[in-house]
Amino acid sequence: MIKAEQEQKRDVRVETLEARRRRNRGHFLARKCPCSTRISLFCSCSAFTLMEVLVVLAITTIIATISVASFAEFSKREALDASATAIVAGLRDARAETLASVGGLQYGIAVSPDKFIFFQGTTYDSLATTNKIFNFSPYVRASSSISTVVFQRLTGNSTASGTIDVYLISDPTVKRTISIGGTGFVNIQK
Repeated sequence: MIKAEQEQKRDVRVETLEARRRRNRGHFLARKCPCSTRISLFCSCSAFTLMEVLVVLAITTIIATISVASFAEFSKREALDASATAIVAGLRDARAETLASVGGLQYGIAVSPDKFIFFQGTTYDSLATTNKIFNFSPYVRASSSISTVVFQRLTGNSTASGTIDVYLISDPTVKRTISIGGTGFVNIQK
């Protein structure tokens, strides 16, 4: 019976202490921990277990891996599109400058696997100082049925017609095909 009275007095003291702390510090700061009879600012039973932390880390790692892989693939396709667009722009610029008789010259494009060169004159000279070299992204290469295209001054017709394939090194089936007609018009096909 003495033990029961002592426990009851202790419970009353804990409740009064809890009421006093609520009044003094605010209701949300001090609370009774469900796993013990103590009143504490921090409850030790509300921590994360090691298993919960490991599961969250595993899920975060999986999501990050998928995101990085998707971003890398997206970057490669963007590089492919940018390279194909650059070739088309170079061909159109060469034709426009030829038709405008800039410097009284003809202009053309020479295509190699890792770059294309904008040049002046009727033939490509790799040592000419007026050449403008455009390197492809490290993910992209080109193959072509024609090595050089030069445009004629009065008509804008091209000296060669054919296609230029720009493709990803990692997956050659992913490509953009640029077609050049005899009239000098350029189209890009996806």
